[in-house]
Amino acid sequence: MKYVDEYAPADRSVPMLRMNMVSSLDGAAWVDGRAGGLGGPADQALMQVLRMFADVILVGAGTVRVEGYQGELIDEEHKRWRVENGLSELPRLEVVSRSRMPLPELLAQLAEEGVTQILCEGGPHLFGSLAALDKIDELCLTIGPLLIGPGPERITAGVPHTVRRMRFVHAIPDGEFLFLRYAR
Repeated sequence: MKYVDEYAPADRSVPMLRMNMVSSLDGAAWVDGRAGGLGGPADQALMQVLRMFADVILVGAGTVRVEGYQGELIDEEHKRWRVENGLSELPRLEVVSRSRMPLPELLAQLAEEGVTQILCEGGPHLFGSLAALDKIDELCLTIGPLLIGPGPERITAGVPHTVRRMRFVHAIPDGEFLFLRYAR
């Protein structure tokens, strides 16, 4: 499996909230109304690996609607890896919305349940909210080969928050895509 060594958590017992986003070359979070239009097969392969390592996948309700989240989010090969490594076949999907539990309470509840590996797949408002709460331990950012121009939302949205410096971990080129990884 591609990308496993590059993205495996160093220690699953250490809590980590990993943000996974895709953007255009000029920072747009979507094209034609969807983030999926920015990615490609290489990006999807990386997403499978990131999901494989997660206990829980957090995603905003708007992203679920727009991107069409449905069915099993992990393919058979990655499900097998999870089971062989003592994890449940599938990570739990948590849809975040303003009408449900406030985000800080949800994160506290997940911690109480012993969840250590959280993958957040956005969208921009959830990314912005997590950044404002200073909860992002790692950012996995795929840069796609498109210039979108002015207009579309950027990968983070919402209220301004304190600037935080992240540490560069790696950059992996794959065809027309660049996978960037930054950590606290």
